[in-house]
Amino acid sequence: MIELQGNYYLNLNIGGADLPISPGSIKELTITQDIDRLLPTFRMALNDATGNLGNLVPYDSLLNKVRIDIARFDPGNINVFNFSVKRRLYGDDSTYEVVGTLNTPDLIKPSHYRALPGKIRSTIQTIAGEMGIPVKNTEIDPSLDYDKVILQPGWTNGKLLTYLKNNAEGKLKEGGYYAFIKNVHGAPTLVFKSVNALYGTPIKHKLIVGPYETLDLLPVISYEVRNDSAKINDFAGEVLVYGYFDYDTGKQVESSISIDEAPAITPNFLVNRGDISQMSLNTATGRSNGFTETFDGMHRNAYYSKLGASVHMWATTWGSEHIAPGDTVLLVYSESMEQSDFFSFQHSGKWMVKRVVHTIGDTFTTNLLLTRSGIDTQFANSLHPATNILK
Repeated sequence: MIELQGNYYLNLNIGGADLPISPGSIKELTITQDIDRLLPTFRMALNDATGNLGNLVPYDSLLNKVRIDIARFDPGNINVFNFSVKRRLYGDDSTYEVVGTLNTPDLIKPSHYRALPGKIRSTIQTIAGEMGIPVKNTEIDPSLDYDKVILQPGWTNGKLLTYLKNNAEGKLKEGGYYAFIKNVHGAPTLVFKSVNALYGTPIKHKLIVGPYETLDLLPVISYEVRNDSAKINDFAGEVLVYGYFDYDTGKQVESSISIDEAPAITPNFLVNRGDISQMSLNTATGRSNGFTETFDGMHRNAYYSKLGASVHMWATTWGSEHIAPGDTVLLVYSESMEQSDFFSFQHSGKWMVKRVVHTIGDTFTTNLLLTRSGIDTQFANSLHPATNILK
């Protein structure tokens, strides 16, 4: 039975039984989804003065299953999370605390020794099926729709997905791949996409800084911007140079990737023009890693990921149960709308959601970690203009 709690609907089920709970009994309840983590996670700390959960109810496999149903305002819009508990804590302060991950046991077991022929896209769909995720709940980049024999040398499916994410190369030199499972509308969905595909998706959510009640935009309660331009300039400027040893020729081979090849969602990269990095991510890669002999995919993935995270913003908004990593959002400053000058604020424009943290207690709020490659502005600057802007 879904009960109204504060400004949201919450149903908590432990071991197959609904647990009556009030917001005042919740010390901590967070659900986190992250583009850099394969699985969503949760942390829950409840007041347990009677000791029912910690002392009376035995710890067994039933208690390892926790279901959390959450929605803001509309109970018909519930998002359902099914978790497996990985750690339980109980102490003298009568607090019952558990942490865990989304229930996908076949992600980390068993290990497989096999070759997976066929198209890479189909191989990832096969892995998803082994984890209980149907093909309709997969979002896999069309750039991987080409033949390649993938070896799985005693790895779990989770490790294989991580390997592919770090090394895959698209048909048209796409890079910056992400592999993760998101939970939207109660359905776990496996996402394997490049930044090219993620940046090119339609805007799913709109946020506004400042009051503007006439528009259908989620209000930003608070925000903080973090600029990582110094780090980016040190390790990935306008040109990334890398090398590897070719055993066929007995020579060290050098190659490079230009910033002009990198996809962007901003008109300007947060990289100063003329900042060319001669630092290599890895010069001891050998000849082949089983996926590519040139290591272009490995370095392109690392380079694009760094460039795409030049700017971070933590933004807190109303509880938004279906927002997920990889979504694109539009951030608007109300002052710029009143002045009819949208780009007067450098952090206006399109962002990608990197992390989602739902915080449930007296109220239901959602903290978003947003990332992008630079800034939007009409003012003169010394930044490198983006040539591959995806809209």
